[in-house]
Amino acid sequence: MGSGSCHLTYGDCSASTSSGGGGSIQKIHNVYNTGSGSILITYCGASSEMVNDVSNVGSGSINITYKNCHSRNICGKLANNVYIAGSGSIYVSTSSTNSCGSLVNNVDDQGSGQIYFRYGVGC
Repeated sequence: MGSGSCHLTYGDCSASTSSGGGGSIQKIHNVYNTGSGSILITYCGASSEMVNDVSNVGSGSINITYKNCHSRNICGKLANNVYIAGSGSIYVSTSSTNSCGSLVNNVDDQGSGQIYFRYGVGC
C-alpha cells in the first residue's frame, strides 16, 4: 500500500441503523500494510467475523472497528495473528464496554509501532 487510505465498511454504519447488516459478513484474511497510508475496516452489525492475519510493516496505521450500537455486545477475539514490524500502529475498537474480555489473539510486536485497544467506541 502507498500513501493513500483504504476504507472498508461492512453493514449499515449510519448513526440511526448501525446495528444492521452484520448477519452475512465474512471474515477478512491477510490485511497487510507496507506503506504510509492507513487501512480502516469498520464492521457494523451483531454477528461480525474477526479479522485474521493483520500485519503492519509500514508507517501507516491499521484501524479495525466493530460497532453494534443497540445491544453493544461485540466481545471476544476480534483480530487474530496481529504482527507489527514497522513504525505504524494497529487500533482495535469495539462499541462494547471494557468488561467484554480481550480483543486479540496472538500478538507479535517487533517494530516501534504499538497496538491500541479501545472499548465503548461511540456510534
